Amino acid sequence: MCLFVTDEAGLNAAKPGGRLLGLFADGNMPQEWTGPAAKVGGTDPARCTPNGSFGGPHLSTMASRAIGLLDAQTRHSRKGFFLQIEGASMKMNYATNTPGQSQEHTGTQVRIAAKGPQAAGVLGVTDQTDLFRTLTRALDIR
Repeated sequence: MCLFVTDEAGLNAAKPGGRLLGLFADGNMPQEWTGPAAKVGGTDPARCTPNGSFGGPHLSTMASRAIGLLDAQTRHSRKGFFLQIEGASMKMNYATNTPGQSQEHTGTQVRIAAKGPQAAGVLGVTDQTDLFRTLTRALDIR
């Protein structure tokens, strides 16, 4: 059975021991901060401002709660867990990008950490496109 939560109160009430799915928006979550749109070649330095339409739980709240639940569920077990946390909106505007620009983030370095068997393969930063292969090796999936 999977517990489905849609707000911070539901997330906070979740207990370890089962599957949890948190969907906090009908589509992409609103960004907490707004600033100039990304463009090819970069943008000039700018200050971001709070986004008045942001209303979901903060990324740090979701990440901390997920780690706490997974840790409690696996603490006395030989089984570990995998949790992927993404905090960027790199994939949001594919429809408005010109050809060749929508995949510019592919291959970028992302922070990664692990504990347990083959943890050395996921330490520090990794190429975003290598994560799938790293996980399949660690899980011995062919």
